[in-house]
Amino acid sequence: MSTAMQQRIEEMRELVKAARRRFPWYDALIAASAYDRDDDPRSLPYLDEELLGAHYYENDDPGEAPALTYRTSGTR
Repeated sequence: MSTAMQQRIEEMRELVKAARRRFPWYDALIAASAYDRDDDPRSLPYLDEELLGAHYYENDDPGEAPALTYRTSGTR
């Protein structure tokens, strides 16, 4: 495996770790996948509209507590 590919995989690991810490629902989703066993980014679950929609508008995001703006997707 090339050094560039190894670097991208390590970057992906760090992104997954950060998302798992911030979003408990994502942590549970990853725990139920094969990712923890094989450490292969291809094992990460597919996040589709239905799945994201179930969590996007919930207020259980500690990182947004001090936010003064409301973010929406697809709008400016």
